[in-house]
Amino acid sequence: MQFLMAILMATVSVQVWNGSRDAAVKGVRVTLYAFPPQGTPQAVDSAVTDARGKVRFDVDPAKTFYAAAVQYHGEPYGAPLQGETLTLQVFDTLSSAKKLGALTYTALVADMDTAGVLLLEAYGVQQDTPYVLPRGAFTFRVSQPEGATFAGANPPDGWAVEEKQLVFHQPLRPGMNQTMVQFAFPAKTRKFEVPVSLPRVPDTVRVLFPEGYSISGVRYTLKEPQTIQGRTFQLAELLPGEATFLFRVSAGGGWAFPVSPLAAAVGGGILLLVLLGLFWKARGSRAGDTA
Repeated sequence: MQFLMAILMATVSVQVWNGSRDAAVKGVRVTLYAFPPQGTPQAVDSAVTDARGKVRFDVDPAKTFYAAAVQYHGEPYGAPLQGETLTLQVFDTLSSAKKLGALTYTALVADMDTAGVLLLEAYGVQQDTPYVLPRGAFTFRVSQPEGATFAGANPPDGWAVEEKQLVFHQPLRPGMNQTMVQFAFPAKTRKFEVPVSLPRVPDTVRVLFPEGYSISGVRYTLKEPQTIQGRTFQLAELLPGEATFLFRVSAGGGWAFPVSPLAAAVGGGILLLVLLGLFWKARGSRAGDTA
């Protein structure tokens, strides 16, 4: 019986690697988590990395799914176990936010018929150093549009409410950091304003809105329409020229999304992924302007 159990078990190797210094990390504790088919994840083992930054765990992949995690300089890192080896890349911290790269903003307006109008605002911040900017090193505020209610954010723990504004305060890791906030307007909302205040002039600003809607208050260029959930959105690339600006959205009696498919898409994160992907995929084909 013990021999059979030994055959079923597998040994996996986890290495903790410092991406800031390109070196193995010795002496940090790695925790192994098991994800049963039903129930909550549980810590089932832990070990401290050796001189090569490595630890080894015995697992039973036939019974459950595993992930490894480590805390480094106060920041959590984790990844699922796939195969016999896993590298957990960690980073040193940097206190200054001066070397941030591209700053992008994308808004999507979705008419949910009797459920009201949904506004999704997605932000992208490029972190150009091989370090982590810790919590508090970079923040920006999001104003709640008049007449709207807060409907959620991603990551959900990255936001705080301060002086009637939402404040993003998550750590920023190397590469593109993407985050989103949602607001809901009551049914039959036909017009509203969206105030935007960014840390500096953005590199890209895009607004997607349904056919039958229009935007005003800023200069923009119309790009190639985008299809989401089988519906066509107009895509406008704004030319604000400032870090703080405001655009108006007006409905002209166009189509509305059925409630259930869109609500399911938002709940599952599908629409978020599509929206964030449009940062890079959208290309211009039709030009127009308004102010």
